[in-house]
Amino acid sequence: MLLSANAKRWDHLYRLLAVLSSVLIALIIGQISAGLAAGLVLGACLVMIGISRFEILIHALIILLPMQSALPVSLKSLGTLNPFNLLAGVIFAVWLVNGVLRKRRLFYWNRMSVVIAVFMLVCVAALANSARLHGFDFMNAQTNALKRWLSPMLLFFPLANTRLTRPAIKRLVITMLIMIFIIAMWMTKDIINVGWEHIDAEIRLGGPFGFGGENDMAAFLVYYPVIAFTIALFESRLIQKMIYGGIFGISLFPLILSMSRGAYLGISIVIFFVAIARFRWLLPVIAVAAISYQFWVPGAVQHRMESTVITSNETVGGRVPGPHEMERNLEESSALRVRIWRGAFRMIESYPVTGIGYNAFQLAVPQYANMEWGMDAHNMYLRVAAEMGLIALMVFLALFWVPFLSAWSVYRSTKDRFMRGWLLGLMACICGIIIVNIFGSRFVREELVGLYWVSISLMYGYISYRRVRASRIVEGQNRRLEQRRKQALRSPNNVVMP
Repeated sequence: MLLSANAKRWDHLYRLLAVLSSVLIALIIGQISAGLAAGLVLGACLVMIGISRFEILIHALIILLPMQSALPVSLKSLGTLNPFNLLAGVIFAVWLVNGVLRKRRLFYWNRMSVVIAVFMLVCVAALANSARLHGFDFMNAQTNALKRWLSPMLLFFPLANTRLTRPAIKRLVITMLIMIFIIAMWMTKDIINVGWEHIDAEIRLGGPFGFGGENDMAAFLVYYPVIAFTIALFESRLIQKMIYGGIFGISLFPLILSMSRGAYLGISIVIFFVAIARFRWLLPVIAVAAISYQFWVPGAVQHRMESTVITSNETVGGRVPGPHEMERNLEESSALRVRIWRGAFRMIESYPVTGIGYNAFQLAVPQYANMEWGMDAHNMYLRVAAEMGLIALMVFLALFWVPFLSAWSVYRSTKDRFMRGWLLGLMACICGIIIVNIFGSRFVREELVGLYWVSISLMYGYISYRRVRASRIVEGQNRRLEQRRKQALRSPNNVVMP
């Protein structure tokens, strides 16, 4: 819709003021922090771009989110800013300005908006509870961690409430697939450089997620490449089918060599869901692959899959296991999880409503399990329940099942093949997230979960687009009917047309 003359004048004035004020501030702050000054200038440029094409900012966000850990150190912090905070701030600012200039409604309530808002309130309450139980110094130390967890969720509001067209949403999904391909190729390159025959449980790679991000990288490869796979299954053109299918196929190589048993189970459930939901011919393929895995997976992977049970385990989590504890006969990783989960259940029993406080699990675990402090929960659901209470766990689970139901509804009603493939892949992605987080806390890191929130936002944007398009069609039909009635009233016979 074209802007009014007054809105256009305000548009041009806003851009001019943004440039002049940003340059002035940058010149002043440049004497103190060159990085901050550069960030302000970059922010002004992004604002000018976003006023004209908000979609470009979302493309930039999709590119930035999974690559944050791979940025050079000099770019990770521009004074007090970092690229993600800068871009997120610009997205919010441009969303608000565009809404005012174009006199559009900024916010539309839907079930997902309510769930996210309630979950954020629960998180803030858990942070306050951590101050009550562990002191204000502990709470202040966890504030930034909570901000990093909630920041991608907050982006749901500007992204889902922006009027994106179907072609724009498709372009954004394609950008997401390109980033998935880049990360899969990055991992493949690193594996080839190391030598795939040298990869084992002790030598694992984190790719763009860096050292210590090996399990997060494995989870990423479970969550997102399936979207390319389902789009390929729905695609009728051979070249596009090969391209999308190739992205999924390339991602399987680093996934297999991730040495993550949770990722193996996750990708199995993901493909099984796709088969049950639409493509039943995949079921015998899954069965054959599972039965014959010893013939096509590397020996190190086979050993990893078969190494859960051992004869004896001397220590678990830095402590000696009891003679009758089951973790004595489990390998180190599995034994550690069993002991941590037992401690998590004890935490939930002690604080079923309020939890022990946000991000306090690692601090409190020695009191509830026979192990040293600093151990992660290795289960996202137990972590949420232990730190924030069972009510928070129910709200947390709604972050998955609410968009799953919405995606299923649109998937069944739309005839658009690309969108059907994307929505089925998004539902499979949610299945993968649910499974992987049983074995690890893999729903916290921005680089890992960022694309999930962008995808969910785009889905609700597509729902809004369909709703607006349907209402316009109805309005057009009513308008034509009214015109026909007026013409009938003016006709000589004065017969009203039905």
